[in-house]
Amino acid sequence: MFARLSTVVGEMLREIQKITDFTAVLASTLEREADALLLAVNGNLERARQELEAQRHRFDTDYARLIGFLSEPEERDGAAALRWHVDIYRSTGDLLLTVVEQPNAGKYDHEHVNPALRQAVADCAKIRELNFSSMQLAGVRVRDQAKRATVLVASISAGAFVFSTFVAILLARMVLWPVRELTTSVEALRLGNFERRAGAMRPRYEEAGTMLQLKRDCECAIVHGDVVRLGVVFRNLLTNALTYTLRGGMVSVQVTLRQNTTRGRNDLLQIAVTDTGAGIPTEFRERVFEKFFRVAHHHGGGSNGGRGAGIGLYLCRQIIDAHGGSIWCEPGDDGQGTRMAMLLRAER
Repeated sequence: MFARLSTVVGEMLREIQKITDFTAVLASTLEREADALLLAVNGNLERARQELEAQRHRFDTDYARLIGFLSEPEERDGAAALRWHVDIYRSTGDLLLTVVEQPNAGKYDHEHVNPALRQAVADCAKIRELNFSSMQLAGVRVRDQAKRATVLVASISAGAFVFSTFVAILLARMVLWPVRELTTSVEALRLGNFERRAGAMRPRYEEAGTMLQLKRDCECAIVHGDVVRLGVVFRNLLTNALTYTLRGGMVSVQVTLRQNTTRGRNDLLQIAVTDTGAGIPTEFRERVFEKFFRVAHHHGGGSNGGRGAGIGLYLCRQIIDAHGGSIWCEPGDDGQGTRMAMLLRAER
C-alpha cells in the first residue's frame, strides 16, 4: 500500500509539471502569433504568413499533446474552451491579413484581435489552475488512503504500533508536502542557461537586422527557481526589446553580481536587457507591469501602437515576485531606449 501511494504521488507531480509546461508554451506561442500579425501590419505580409503558419503548427502539436494529460472533465472542458477561443483568435487574425493595407487595420487589431488573444491566454491559465485543484483533491484522497492503511497495520499487531505510526508520519510528509508545493517546481538555474537562452534568440535578431550583445562580469552563479517560468521572463524581455528596436539598432544583455547590503556579500544577480528604441515615458515605467496596460493606448500610438496584448510584463512581474526578486523599468544608457532589469538571489 505504501509503495503504491508513493508511486501515485510521483505520478501526480510529474503530470502537473508537464501540464504547467505545456500551458506556458501554448500561451507563449499565441503571443508569437500576435508578433507575426504585427509583421503584416508593418508591411511584411509574406514573412508574416510564414511565421503565422509555423506558430500555428507548433500550437496545434503542443495542444494535442496537452489533451493526452488531461483526465478530469473540468480540465477537458477548459481545453475545449481554449480551442474555441483560439479558433476565434485565428479567424480575426486571418481577417486582419486581408485589411492590413487599409487605414483602420490598427483599430481592428485593437478592438478584435487583441481581445481574442487575451481570452485564449486566459484559458491557458485556467487549465493550469484547474489542474492544480484536481491534484490537490487527489492528494486528499491519497492522504485518506494512508490513514486507512495506518489503522490496518496498527490492528494487526500491538507490538508493531510504534513502527506503523512512524511509517504513517513519513508517508504523510511524502504526500501532503508535495501537494502543498505543487506550484513550486524549484531547481537550480545556472548562469550559463541565461547566455544559452539569449543565443537561441540570435537568429530572430539577425533576421530583424538588430544586434544582440551579451556582457557579464561573473563566470559562475546559480539561481534557485523554476526554470520554465524564469525562461518565460527572459524570453519575453528579449522579445519585447527586439519588437521595439528599429532595424540597425542594438539590444544588450548585461549580467552582474551585486552586493546584498543586508548580508554584506555579492549574492544578488542582476540581469538587464537594454534596447535602443524610442523609450518609455517616466509616468508609464511602473504601469507597464499592470495587466493589459499598453503604452500606445495612453501615448498617441504610432507605428508600433498595435504591438503586444499587455500581459507579458505583468506575467514577468508575477513570476519574479514569486521568486522573491524584483523587476523594474528605467531608461537606457544616456537616457536613450529602455532597460528592463530584474534582480534575483543567487549563489556562486
